[in-house]
Amino acid sequence: MPRYLRVVLLCALLPAGMAGQTPQPGDPAPDFTLPLLGGGELHLADTRDHPVVLNFWATWCKPCSQEMPDLLKASSSDSSAGLVLIAVNLSDQEDRKDVRRFVTRLGMTGPVPLDEKGKVRQAYGLTAVPTTVFIGRDGRIQSIVAGPVSPAALRRGVAGILRPL
Repeated sequence: MPRYLRVVLLCALLPAGMAGQTPQPGDPAPDFTLPLLGGGELHLADTRDHPVVLNFWATWCKPCSQEMPDLLKASSSDSSAGLVLIAVNLSDQEDRKDVRRFVTRLGMTGPVPLDEKGKVRQAYGLTAVPTTVFIGRDGRIQSIVAGPVSPAALRRGVAGILRPL
């Protein structure tokens, strides 16, 4: 399927009810287990007691490519505070070889979970790609940015989840 059709289909499907009920700030972050690009699995529950930046992205999404360096930089600079970046690829929308190319091109070194069936996307009620969810150490959603996250919004979101319990 041509890339432009994937973008059109995703944009058409999400608002039309393909997404589930969107969790709100203060709600517990929906738990999930996803396979990783390099093998193994990632369990969101394993990040409890850590601040988490949960980002949903796709290779064909230009804003995803533009914001990923800022996300990687934030996760690297705040890793000593326990910050965890979980960059979930919307694999139900694309090929694994494209994901590998994207990861290599941007120098992503952390685990890359693959939402191969779109269930996590649905659990979080995604209405835009990219979407970034800031999850506190208590496992509750602090804030959500639907669409590209600006550097300022990223700083605010990270500051909000780095606070101790």
